[in-house]
Amino acid sequence: MPSERFHQLKPVKKKTFLRYAYQEFAMHSYEGASVSKLVATMKMAKGSIYQYFQDKEDLYLFLINHAREQLQLLLEQACPLPTKNISFQNWYRNSLVVQLKLFTSLPSYGLILLRNKADQTGILHIRADNPQSTYLMRAANRAGEQLSSQQIYRLTVLPLTVFEFTLSQHVSSVNDLITHNKSIELSSAELLNICDGFL
Repeated sequence: MPSERFHQLKPVKKKTFLRYAYQEFAMHSYEGASVSKLVATMKMAKGSIYQYFQDKEDLYLFLINHAREQLQLLLEQACPLPTKNISFQNWYRNSLVVQLKLFTSLPSYGLILLRNKADQTGILHIRADNPQSTYLMRAANRAGEQLSSQQIYRLTVLPLTVFEFTLSQHVSSVNDLITHNKSIELSSAELLNICDGFL
């Protein structure tokens, strides 16, 4: 995880660093991502990055965890746990739309998580105790439903699957999307229609 030096960076410098790091790992697999290219893009000495992170894997793990945490915070704000009078299915449908909207507005986060999911030897796999799985279990319990670990896994992975489909249908160049820090512009009705196709 990042050193104290990383945490002490000025907010603008930290934000710039994270933007370029996400770009590099969103556009390339873990194996294909280059720390040398990242530091060249940022015009910083290669040794500087190792003052912030132990190695490439440490940076990658931080980015994945950071993306998960940020997306989870946004999800919890936009889609609070269901009340007793809302079914889990309705709540999950709404949460899926919210997650797709988050992924389309923050595609670097979604892409780095997608790349990790696609990597069969991935450094981080979706575990039963990750924040998304825990939140799903809490939502199901609040709505009075019990889900198996297999159902939890499927529902945790589904937002990334839907995002991957959305990319294939609405983005001609992922690199262009990431390089120019764009979002995928879809209406709420389009997002709902895409999600309903997977439920």
